[in-house]
Amino acid sequence: MRLESQKFKKKRILLIILTAAAAAVLVTAGIFFLRSPVLIVTEQAFITFYGEGRIRRETILASLELFRPVRNVFVANDAGDDLVSLAVSEASANPFSVIFPLRFAQAARIYREDNPRTRVIVLEGRFPEYADPSGFAIGRDNPDFFVFRTDIAGDFYRAGLAAAAIDNGRNGTIGVFVSSRFEHEVRDKFLLGVNDFVPRTGPSAEARRRELSDDPFALEVEEEQEMDARTHPQAVFYTTYILLHYPDLTSVVVADVGIEHIERGLDLPVIFFTWLNPALVPDNVMIIVNDSSWAQAVRAVRMAASGVTKGNIGSNFYFRNADNINRRTLRKIEGSR
Repeated sequence: MRLESQKFKKKRILLIILTAAAAAVLVTAGIFFLRSPVLIVTEQAFITFYGEGRIRRETILASLELFRPVRNVFVANDAGDDLVSLAVSEASANPFSVIFPLRFAQAARIYREDNPRTRVIVLEGRFPEYADPSGFAIGRDNPDFFVFRTDIAGDFYRAGLAAAAIDNGRNGTIGVFVSSRFEHEVRDKFLLGVNDFVPRTGPSAEARRRELSDDPFALEVEEEQEMDARTHPQAVFYTTYILLHYPDLTSVVVADVGIEHIERGLDLPVIFFTWLNPALVPDNVMIIVNDSSWAQAVRAVRMAASGVTKGNIGSNFYFRNADNINRRTLRKIEGSR
């Protein structure tokens, strides 16, 4: 009898635990769906090139990170600004915030006039510091809007790290194709990333460090000597397409110009600044630097919620093949956003 009583008691405790867990899940889900949503505006044509499944996956991830529903507002390619604003209003009567890409800046202004209590975010994309691409629609430094642009300087620093990691001590040449609009802003940052890369150390170097681990001064001297002896790959910059003939070319960076290298099927690793679906680009594209609305949505919403009205947001680096990049460098690239 006592044994049966103990079994019954354990089953009862287990039932209570499961019931409590189920209730907690239901309450959490209820809170989640009751929270006001974040809306992301985009045009139908974008779906084809970005990927429907990719949009769905990134929307779910953004919802989980923000712990509130994230919904997409898809509009026709030729929809007028008034229709875009109306579509957003119909998607939610009281959204937490609405994200408009730059091409819908006029629609963002119209929507903001009708919904003054909603946070309206405009993502400008890649533009140089001196530019004011959204000013024509919403005015310059208008505090009623949250305006963020892509952190091109930070992105190129990370691209420099990645390109040097691909080179991995061969000290070859990196071809960098970048728009003349912001070439002067990113050149030094890219070179800084290249120079900050620490190549993989061989077993002999690791053994030497272990020998000196009990002598901090000697270890510091050894590391300084390694730094002095270290060399880095050379980066050559172009603002228009040119066919590269460097025999020691180790990678190519393509940002707005130089896409011909991808179309020609260049047999070299490419770092491609694009939001295109990875399934649509050739296999030699090793890294995709994505600054789409979905890539920046979570950070934009959090910055706006904290009262930041203007700032830069780094892109997402998608590694199609990271076998040649060590974990420390990967963490540095991913953590520099």
